[in-house]
Amino acid sequence: MADLKIGALFSDRDYLERGYNRVVGQDVNWQWNQYISIRAHWLHSQTTARANSQGELERQQELHGSAQRIEYMFRSKRWEGTFYSERVSPDFRADNGFFGQVGYLTEFAQLTHKLGRLGFLNELNIIVSNQDSRDWQGNILRHGMRPALKLELGRDTSVNLEMASNEQQRVVSGGQLHALSFVSLLINSAPSNWLPQASARLNVGDKIDPSVDQKVKGNTLELKLAMKPQRQFDLKVYWLKEWLKNSYALQNTDNHWQRTSDSALQMQANWEIDPSLNLRVVLSRGKATRNPALYEHNLELMAFDDSLSNAFSIKKSLTSAFDVTLGVSRARLQTGKNDAYLRFQWRLE
Repeated sequence: MADLKIGALFSDRDYLERGYNRVVGQDVNWQWNQYISIRAHWLHSQTTARANSQGELERQQELHGSAQRIEYMFRSKRWEGTFYSERVSPDFRADNGFFGQVGYLTEFAQLTHKLGRLGFLNELNIIVSNQDSRDWQGNILRHGMRPALKLELGRDTSVNLEMASNEQQRVVSGGQLHALSFVSLLINSAPSNWLPQASARLNVGDKIDPSVDQKVKGNTLELKLAMKPQRQFDLKVYWLKEWLKNSYALQNTDNHWQRTSDSALQMQANWEIDPSLNLRVVLSRGKATRNPALYEHNLELMAFDDSLSNAFSIKKSLTSAFDVTLGVSRARLQTGKNDAYLRFQWRLE
C-alpha cells in the first residue's frame, strides 16, 4: 500500500536595515510500494538582502526565485536505480543553508547491479552514473559518465573505486570547458559503537585551478570521523588537504611541482545536557598556500591566507512541538565578523 507524506517549510530571516530572505515550499515523499519511491519538493524565495561588491549584505530590489526537484528511486534484489531532475533559478536565495549554488539545471541517473557475495566479499556492486548539468543559458557545467566498483567487506566496511574519463567541467561562468580524467577511492567503515563512522577519500588526476581557469594535476585527501564516547555526547571531525601542481605543459623549470596547497579542519560537538537542552559547538580552520611564481606575473595572489571561525548554539525544547535556539558565530577572515540570532521553531503534530 502506498505511503504518502507531505511536509512544509517556511523561513524568514530579517537582517533589519540590510533586508530579508523568506523561503516557503513543500516536500512530498511517496513510497509507492516496497520497490519504488518518489520524492519531490518546490521552494519559492523572496529576497531583498543581497550582497554588494564588497560581499556584504545590503537592502536592494526584491528578487523572486524558485527551486524544484523530483527524484525517482527503485530497488530490487539485483538492481537499484536513482533518477532526478533539479532546476534552481538564478534569483533563488535560501539563507538557511539549503543551497550553495543557483542558476542551474541538472539531470542525473545512477544504475547499480548487485552481483552478491563473491569470495571474501560480502557484496560486489557495479555502478554507472551519468550527469548533465547546465547553467540557465544552457551552457555545460558538467557532463559525463562515471563507472564504479563498490566492495562490501566485514564490520560495515565498504570500498568504492570510481573513474572519470574526459568528463567535461566548467568552473567559471563563460569560462573554458575542460576535459578531466581522474580516479577516486573512497573507504567507509563503522569500527565500533564509540566510532560509528570513519571514512577516507583520495582523488588523483586532473583538476581545475579556478583562480586562473586552468586544468592542472592534483591530489585530494579527505578524512571524516564520527565519535560517540558517551550516549549524550558526539564529536565529528573533518579534515581535507588538496594539492595542485602544474601539468607538463605548464611546468616551470625553477619550481615545477606545487602551485597551491589548501587544507581545512572542522570539529563539531553536540552535547545533550538533558532531554530538552542541547549545546552545539562548531570550530573551523582553513589555510591556503600558493606559489605566485607559477602564475602569470600580472595576477595578484597572496602567498598565504588563513581563516578561522566558530559557532555556538543552545537549543531549548519548551514543549514537544516548540523549540527556542540562541546562537552566536564569529569569523576571522580579512575582517572580523560576529553574528547572533534567536530562532523559534514550531512542529505541526
